[in-house]
Amino acid sequence: MPVDADETFIGATGRIYVGAVGSTPPTNATSSPDAAFFDLGYVSEDGPALTPAKTSEALMGWQSFFQLRRFVTGIDFSVTFALLQHNQETIKLAMGGGTWTGTTQFTPADPSTLDERALILDVQDGSRTHRWYFPKGIITDTGEIRYNRAGGAMFTLTYAPELSEGDNLFEIFFNDSEISAT
Repeated sequence: MPVDADETFIGATGRIYVGAVGSTPPTNATSSPDAAFFDLGYVSEDGPALTPAKTSEALMGWQSFFQLRRFVTGIDFSVTFALLQHNQETIKLAMGGGTWTGTTQFTPADPSTLDERALILDVQDGSRTHRWYFPKGIITDTGEIRYNRAGGAMFTLTYAPELSEGDNLFEIFFNDSEISAT
């Protein structure tokens, strides 16, 4: 493969949207998401982190100190991001669901409730966009929420996609002419 600097990608900015599971999914990298999706607003300067992971085990033989083969026992995937904006939607997402009474009182959902959401992650490098779409998942971790005078209070969330019947775990759409076949 030849060296080509144009094939590098810097995820300099983007957007994160959440919507109800079953909302109309995107069909390309650049059209506006369906109105059912809510833009979560500012994310910390570190941006989102996507973590694919495979768990595997080794098959060992009595006659060998070396593994004979490996097999996959599980696949995991997560998206972590820190929200800077505090509004009814971001608080509800961070707390795993709940209800608002007017604009001044939030009541968390019953702890056994799963607040399943679809997620769209748009990552941009100039005019190039990589759009990740996750049809179903939940927030599995809300990190420490720290209020202090040295920085903004953030909701650090980990979103874990789940497989739903008939869907893929995720899809990626590109409008990137630098993505080329090898």
